[in-house]
Amino acid sequence: MNAFSFFYRIQLAGAVRASFFVCALLLLTLDAPADNLPRMGEPVDQTLSPQEERRIGRQFMQQARVRLPLLEDEQAIEYLQGLGERLLAGMSGIAYPFTFFIVEDSNINAFAVPGGYIAVNTGLISNFQNESQLAAVMAHEIAHVTQRHHARAYSAQGKSGLTTAAAILAAILIGQQSPQAGQAALATGLAVSQQNSINYTRANEYEADRIGIDILARAGFSAEGMVESFNILTRHSGLNSSGLNIEYLRTHPLGDNRIAEAKARAASLRKGGEKDSLDFRLFKTRLAVITAQDQNLLRRQLEAKAYKNTTQARYGRALLQTRNQAYADAMTTLSPLIDTHADNFLLRMLNAELQYLTGDKAASIKAFDELIALYPTRYSPVKTLATLLVSSNEAHRAYDYLVRYERRNTRSNPDVYRQLADVHTRLNDPTASHEYLATFYAQQGSNREAVRQLRLALKTAEPGSQAQLRIQARLRELNPDKAGKEQRRR
Repeated sequence: MNAFSFFYRIQLAGAVRASFFVCALLLLTLDAPADNLPRMGEPVDQTLSPQEERRIGRQFMQQARVRLPLLEDEQAIEYLQGLGERLLAGMSGIAYPFTFFIVEDSNINAFAVPGGYIAVNTGLISNFQNESQLAAVMAHEIAHVTQRHHARAYSAQGKSGLTTAAAILAAILIGQQSPQAGQAALATGLAVSQQNSINYTRANEYEADRIGIDILARAGFSAEGMVESFNILTRHSGLNSSGLNIEYLRTHPLGDNRIAEAKARAASLRKGGEKDSLDFRLFKTRLAVITAQDQNLLRRQLEAKAYKNTTQARYGRALLQTRNQAYADAMTTLSPLIDTHADNFLLRMLNAELQYLTGDKAASIKAFDELIALYPTRYSPVKTLATLLVSSNEAHRAYDYLVRYERRNTRSNPDVYRQLADVHTRLNDPTASHEYLATFYAQQGSNREAVRQLRLALKTAEPGSQAQLRIQARLRELNPDKAGKEQRRR
């Protein structure tokens, strides 16, 4: 998504909050210290360097974690992240790691934020029929980021670029309950050269299509996935005369020429490539169960005659039974799938969890140990097992699993620190609990809350202990200005 296509609505309360977030993000962006690196890159670096893009993205994510309905299911997030990393694997010159996340919203939308942050709505996923279609949209968004369309748009506006960036990012956070305020915030970011911006947007879209199709094919997917995704979006737009539920088409204008060019590009590439996978079908079913508002309707859909005996329908019924604590029934539903798909991660995860919940804890822990050994960078097996162990008053054992995961991964999931904090609360160790929470908030970029947690930890630390010295050192690290003032007073 380009700079002028950033419009995403969530729940906030009115124009006062809208104005606050616009101003807050303007200040965050404009007051951010300039990097001290020499300006040796592209001309757009003079307006927005890769370091500044990354900083803007982190600032957006801080607000998004609070204001957007982000899906927190670890297994679903890992699938999407894995799909994104597969698309990125064949590319060179990636300036920073990408983060893919899911927004729990029925609107058909996806968007990219500067710095490699890419969101996909559950509404978009539910309307796609195979994996190559989802991969196509993700490849398109990746292309917007790697081609630095955000920076190019800001550069085209000269000195107003960063102001526009902040205003548009703020507009993403304006609520569904106040669409007028959202439009006003967006208008603030679009005050410069509107017609030129539209033309520039179209050029970006064509480029993102072309490069996205190449990314798709290079990752081993069918290039037709891009064309199919366009057809699905167009069809849904036709079914919805108001167009209000097709956010993606409002932000990514899709004309006949774009579709024709995508078809020609796809046809010019090698035929073949993957269109679908069991992982995608299970992922899509998992999202349907997690986000279901009407369980009876979902149950009827999963038991529809033509669909009932598919692997994804059985998995969905087992998930629904697990959600309703019918663990023995869920195990009965799932067991045939384990026999035929013994290597599937999502099926094995549910099987290991159900073994624990039905009383076979030894078999469950063995199954989780195998998953952790096979997928050492994935947090979901560790998180699920630790949660189960804590529920059985085995917090010490949960701690061992969490710490081993954290120590063997240089980029461990920040949630491990939040879970370690909970474990230490149960172990009656408030000092360690506050320390781990401080680490969690620091990794999220919330230094103020991290400092607050460290101060709480300091109050409970034993005087003269290693813990006290460690906490004091971390406070100085997070509060260097204050530490300097205290040192001068002494």
